[in-house]
Amino acid sequence: MIEVLPRVPLVPFITDTDENLSAIADFMLENGVKNMQILPYNPIWLDKLPRFGSVQRLDFGEGTGKFMPDAELDRCTEIFESRGIHVHCHR
Repeated sequence: MIEVLPRVPLVPFITDTDENLSAIADFMLENGVKNMQILPYNPIWLDKLPRFGSVQRLDFGEGTGKFMPDAELDRCTEIFESRGIHVHCHR
């Protein structure tokens, strides 16, 4: 058996919603996943847009221009851990 560590990126207002994270947690449980990793949002990619030919800065809402606060990471982690899934997170 090969152990796989699923990784879930947390993007504000897209993947970090309670509804989305709960669905991901349910999917993990259905497939026997007991450990996973969450990847806190990193806004550094926004500064790379000009290198890819984009002159317009994309904005998905408030919070996409800054790093994810610890309290938000804790909220996301709790959704998984409340279901018995151990979460690894590098802050």
